[in-house]
Amino acid sequence: MIKLLADENLDNTIIRGLLRRNPDIDIVRVQDINLSGEDDPIVLEWAAHQGRILLTHDVATITRYAYERLAKNLAMPGVIEIHADAAIGRVIEDLLTRNFIKCLTNIFFVSVIYLFEGVLMSDEIITQVIEEMNDLPDDLQQQVLQFIETLRQQHLQDSGNAWDVLESLTGTVEAPSDWSIEHDHYLYGTPKRQEAES
Repeated sequence: MIKLLADENLDNTIIRGLLRRNPDIDIVRVQDINLSGEDDPIVLEWAAHQGRILLTHDVATITRYAYERLAKNLAMPGVIEIHADAAIGRVIEDLLTRNFIKCLTNIFFVSVIYLFEGVLMSDEIITQVIEEMNDLPDDLQQQVLQFIETLRQQHLQDSGNAWDVLESLTGTVEAPSDWSIEHDHYLYGTPKRQEAES
């Protein structure tokens, strides 16, 4: 049976849903093993020592540390990154019913699967990737993983964040020249400040 470790940032609703649907699932939380607040490398070390795949919402840093472990030829059972905006019901369903967890046992390199905005790779793609990767020598597997990480980083940069969206909208709204001073007037119909001061 696959053993899982839930990162401290993982939504507890996912854990409760997994346990409700399958009470026999072997999952522990970082909080339960006194690793709350510990750095990612320490959490990954514990997971590797226990043979547990890490479930996390940390799409920013955890992958880098997973690759560092691989580069040092350290054990790395796997990481499943779940985007924080992913639909919880879909995540639980995918974690319990999809074949990808079964496939993870066949991979001897790091297993990093991304649930991004609730979209999971299809079973066919997962199977094909696993088959192709298993046929490659270790050094080429490392190169493929680095390439995938590069693509993922580019995707995250291309999608931008809220600040990027706001910046792109700066200067594009048509408004009266006294908007910043008289916004209450334009929004709520209050008397203009300049008229009230006269």
